[in-house]
Order: sequence, then C-alpha cells, then structure tokens
Amino acid sequence: LGAFLSLATALLLVRRLTVPLARAAAAARQVGAGELPEPLAETGPAELAELARRFNVMATEVRELLDNRTTLLAGISHDLRTPMTRLQLNLEMLRDDPKPARIDRAVADLADMNALIAGYLELARATRAEPAQTLDLADLLRHVAADADCDWHGPAQCRAAVGPVALKQIVANLVGNAQRYGASPGASQPARVELALDCAPHAVKITVRDRGPGIPPDQLDKVFRPFYRVEASRAAATGGTGLGLALVRQLAAANGWMVELRNRDGGGLKATLTLPRSAGRRWTHG
Repeated sequence: LGAFLSLATALLLVRRLTVPLARAAAAARQVGAGELPEPLAETGPAELAELARRFNVMATEVRELLDNRTTLLAGISHDLRTPMTRLQLNLEMLRDDPKPARIDRAVADLADMNALIAGYLELARATRAEPAQTLDLADLLRHVAADADCDWHGPAQCRAAVGPVALKQIVANLVGNAQRYGASPGASQPARVELALDCAPHAVKITVRDRGPGIPPDQLDKVFRPFYRVEASRAAATGGTGLGLALVRQLAAANGWMVELRNRDGGGLKATLTLPRSAGRRWTHG
C-alpha cells in the first residue's frame, strides 16, 4: 500500500509538472510559426508560474515585433512611392525641358527619400541598449531645455547611470512632439512646454508637459505604434511620418526604462519617462 501511494503521488507530481511544460512547448511552436497563442495559466509551482508569466510577456512582445515589422515595411513602400514617382516624372521631363527648377525638385525628392530612410534606420537601431554612464542628469536636461527653448524645473544636481545618447533622443522627441501639438486650441502663440526632473532615491522621473488638446484616452497607447497618428495623414506639413513616439518607446524598452502618456487635468498632455538611478534595474511598459 505504501509503495502504491508513493507511485501514485509521484505520478501526480510528474503530471503537475509535465502538463504545463507540454502546453508551454505547444505555445512556443505557435510563436515560432508567427501566431499568438492563448496566454498560459500562471498557476502551479512558483517556478512554473514565473515561467508562464515570462513566456506570456515574450509571446506578446514577439507578436508586437512582427506587427511593427509589417507596418514598417508597409510604411516604407507607401512613403517612398510618392517622392520616387515625382523624381521619375521630373527625370522624364528633363529630357525635353532641362530647367534648373526641375533639377532642384529632383534633388529635393532625393533629400526627402534620404530623410525617410534615415528615420527607418534609426527606428531599427533603437532595439539595442546603450552602455550606461554615471552622469549629472540635471545638467544634461538643463541644456536640452535651453536648446529647445522650454521651461525647466528640476534640482541642481541628480546623478544616475543612463545611456546619454538614448536619453537625449527620447527627451528631444517628447519635447518636439509637445511643441508641435501642445499649443492651446485657438492660441496665437507657440506652445510653451515644461521639462521637469524628479530625482527620487531609487528612480528618476523626467516629465514633459504641455497645455494642448491632449490625446483621446483610447489612443494614448496606440500613438506609440509606428506610423500611427491622431491626425490621420502623414504629410510633413502636419507632423511627419509618425515614427517619433515609436522610436521613444523602443529606445525606452531597450534600455529598461518606462514611458507613458497621460492627459492633464485642465487640458494638455504629460509624458513621463521613468528610469532607475542604478544600471541594474529595469522597467518595461505595459
């Protein structure tokens, strides 16, 4: 009887371990095929629950990566088609009517294509983390605020381990976005943007605030997708291709930082970047 009970107990324990692992293996095959499986149950022994939780996060990130790649390729073909068509037309017309103005338009179309390709390459490179350096964030951000002509609020000093190039690019994109869209409705003056730094013992919060129209609540996370814009067109005159916030999200995720957008009471938008003061901790969006 004791041997039978021991065997039955062992079989139950083995089944409790192998069934979740078999489900994880099947889900991994689905991810490998480009599908998004049903989330694994985050139950059972602590190790298996943690494995399931991490797998669910990984599967979602893989799906988002594939979606972003598809969107990126579609956006490249869409955005390059227009200047290429104009360039081809100008080159054909140059055969019969070689005017300097046509040459200037062709050169401008080439510059537009180079700028678009540079933006795509910048987004593709944003998946790599930058080596962290211990520096004074207050001094770095004070110079960013001065260069962008925005209001600065922060301590005299705040030392933290960060990737300075990625941080400056994120803040510059957030400030530029606020200046472009952050003017009060009907205002005749340019948007006034506030850049603030909150230096807590374990984490640093960098905030960019404006008093513009804000973003509809159901689109606060969607605007981080490549090419997604609240304003539907992607014309340069109305704000560009919609890669700025996608680059912000990717740079933040690659370096273990967290970025989020919130509408402000009384109107306006607040963008918050949270990062650890030491290089060992990481945050992710979600």
